[in-house]
Amino acid sequence: LRAEAEARHARLGAHLVPVISSEIMSGQPYTGGRDCRMVADRLKQAFPEAKIMISIREQLALLPSLYMQYLQAGGTMTAQKFFAGRSVIGNFGFDPAFHEYHHLVGHYAGLFGADNVMVHPMEMLIKDPGAIVVGLNRLTGAAIQTANVDFSNATYGAKEFVVPVIRRINHFRHNDFDHEPMISFGGLGWLAYRAVNKFSRSGIGQRISKGRKPVSQHVNARFRGFYDASNAELQKFVDVDLADLGYAVARRAGI
Repeated sequence: LRAEAEARHARLGAHLVPVISSEIMSGQPYTGGRDCRMVADRLKQAFPEAKIMISIREQLALLPSLYMQYLQAGGTMTAQKFFAGRSVIGNFGFDPAFHEYHHLVGHYAGLFGADNVMVHPMEMLIKDPGAIVVGLNRLTGAAIQTANVDFSNATYGAKEFVVPVIRRINHFRHNDFDHEPMISFGGLGWLAYRAVNKFSRSGIGQRISKGRKPVSQHVNARFRGFYDASNAELQKFVDVDLADLGYAVARRAGI
């Protein structure tokens, strides 16, 4: 892996800062992130001098998005069943503890040194998008100009009110979770998914939905308060005030 990375770096330009990035490097969320420490340990073996940036998002906002990504990939479980997780040995499911970020951040800090780990809340992309550029420059020694960065935002995910329709469509299309559905409609299955997705984001769809967010409501009811203590520990690794960004942070006794 190290040799491959060095070869690509030389080919693309040795003056550039080499970057390896992937969401699942922090762990596969559909199985509770049980591979996250293994990935971190292997990165340390391959790139012991690496600088680490970990992006986070407030948990009660992230979890509905995670479930919608699960549906996009072809999942068929209800939100209630998905967030209940699984404890079958060798066939794990969602685990809320995986999103107690301080565990993984602390592990990276222990491996690479706290000064070499940057934690970037995604909410800063709205509040102060230039902050990520400043942070990356400080972390890597690069000299990226904020004016040269495109911060435009594009949202393509379906809205929560069409979840029951997408779950049923997923029974009839090839997808990441079911490569051979009992009945496959071929391309029509993907066409149906895309049509429902697009409709949910249309003006008509928004009027029909009346702002209903059933997945978010379930997440808030089930996990409110679950991450408060973790976020208090996480604050030690984050330069900005997490509470100001909407994170629930447990207050310490006497404060």
